[in-house]
Amino acid sequence: MVFLAALILLDSSAILNDYGFSFDPKRKYAITSRIVAELRDLRSRMMLDNALMLRLVSITDPCPLSLQKIIDFVASKGFERLSNADLSLLALAKELKQKKEKILLVSDDYSIQNTCKLLGIPFKPAIQGRIRETIVFDKYCPGCNKRYKRSFKGNCERCGTRLKTRRKPQKQAKKGKPRLN
Repeated sequence: MVFLAALILLDSSAILNDYGFSFDPKRKYAITSRIVAELRDLRSRMMLDNALMLRLVSITDPCPLSLQKIIDFVASKGFERLSNADLSLLALAKELKQKKEKILLVSDDYSIQNTCKLLGIPFKPAIQGRIRETIVFDKYCPGCNKRYKRSFKGNCERCGTRLKTRRKPQKQAKKGKPRLN
């Protein structure tokens, strides 16, 4: 793999899925403590411990404000499958991007790739594939078809039917940066 980034952020899937993965001594890597907790098998733990000893990788966590902004952002887009580790990695990526760092996030997780696309964070899959389209989720009532905000909890106010969520392709903006409120 050729990386043009100064810092490569690794999701656990980059290490766990790619048995040929190794830390390149010419590159700098970062990982969050929550991602470290996901690396439980002997091979990945030994690889990480060795990389830490050689100072090829740093364990860096995002600030709580960055984490909360990412949590709010993904909730506004209807994502419910991102783990705390995923959120910490995305928050770190956004934080570093705002500091104008050249980063590349490596993950096979399609939800992470999708969020990276929405946030304008450069990403690359480890071995799987790249997402084909960016999606968000839409909450609606299957009974009367009334649409709701993604944060709405409960049944339909109009007819009482249990709400459902559906995938919806995200229309790409022509220009401009995605906003984190």
